Amino acid sequence: MPHHGHEEFQYQWRAWALGALGHIDEAIALAEAHSAPWTDLRIVKAGLLDTAGRLDAAAAELQSVGTGAAREELREVLIRQGRPAEAIATHPAAAKQRAARSKPPLSRWPRTGTP
Repeated sequence: MPHHGHEEFQYQWRAWALGALGHIDEAIALAEAHSAPWTDLRIVKAGLLDTAGRLDAAAAELQSVGTGAAREELREVLIRQGRPAEAIATHPAAAKQRAARSKPPLSRWPRTGTP
């Protein structure tokens, strides 16, 4: 039965159940055929792969997304794989710090037209 007028919920629950049972190809096909408009299908696919224990495939899928939500999911997958150093480096806060360090420093004084 649809939940709050969104029939996507029944398909999402079925996809997660299929993934947990090891029917990952069928789960991914169902998620692709009935994707929810508010979710990134790549993150859903990675979650299904993770549920089925295919951590390498889940990590690869999440690395291709590049959003903050995907980096948080990737961090969890890397922790389950026993790769804590990579998990820490993947955290969104660490990514922001790396980006801030790569920018050239701003001049302390504004430039004017006179020397």
